[in-house]
Amino acid sequence: METYMSSEQVLDELDLLSEKITENLITNYYWNSFNSNELIVFKGINTLVILDKEIDFYRTYYFSDNYGSVEKILNSIEEKTLVLEYLAKEKSAEAIEMFNKAGFNEFSVHHKIVNKTLPKFKINQELHYATSADVPEIYESLFNNFVRYSDHLPTIEFLENAALNKNIILYKENDKIIAYIIFEIKGGTSYFGFWFSSQKENPLIGINLMVNLYGLLNSKNIKMAYGWVKDDNYKVIDIHKKFGFYFEGLTNYIYLKNPQGQ
Repeated sequence: METYMSSEQVLDELDLLSEKITENLITNYYWNSFNSNELIVFKGINTLVILDKEIDFYRTYYFSDNYGSVEKILNSIEEKTLVLEYLAKEKSAEAIEMFNKAGFNEFSVHHKIVNKTLPKFKINQELHYATSADVPEIYESLFNNFVRYSDHLPTIEFLENAALNKNIILYKENDKIIAYIIFEIKGGTSYFGFWFSSQKENPLIGINLMVNLYGLLNSKNIKMAYGWVKDDNYKVIDIHKKFGFYFEGLTNYIYLKNPQGQ
């Protein structure tokens, strides 16, 4: 039976359950935060399944000591579109079998890329930061050019904070945003979140934006960056490799269960 809990209540439940499960923990929850504050929670024997509402679907997390209990709960959930992420360096055959039995299909595969020797470029005159006035256009562009199930699209509030903190750089042409990069700085590391460039308008501006980002990070003495890239996005992979990125070895397998078949 489903219950509703706040994110704080769920984190407390996870702490209690982690004390009970001393071995054979299976989980796909690693972030210690959720997208929404009201979560749908299903309980089983030594098992929690958590649904976190995001746009028009639920990002799905499990925390348990056995796949059978997780599968039973997932199969009981009806009329909800579920997205389940599975981080691994090597796939677990038992986990994949459970996903399939619970009605999930592989939707997307993303690899973690890392750069520990960022190029020491300098900022040029084409460095422009987004302002709060740019946020609605960027928000619309994200929904038009990225995939909601796999890309963790940011909220308006997140983008407003990112603009305030100068974590969005962009390029405009005829007062229209044709390229942008959204990034975060976490200590001495930068996370590359979203990189978009309209190739039809100007095929080189995306590269120039990236050069400026490296210049910006260099000015802050940040030497390391990481991000995620879809396995068949060969053009972006090739560009990142030329700047010194490499595959770290961790892969995010994204599974979708959609009762509407969309």
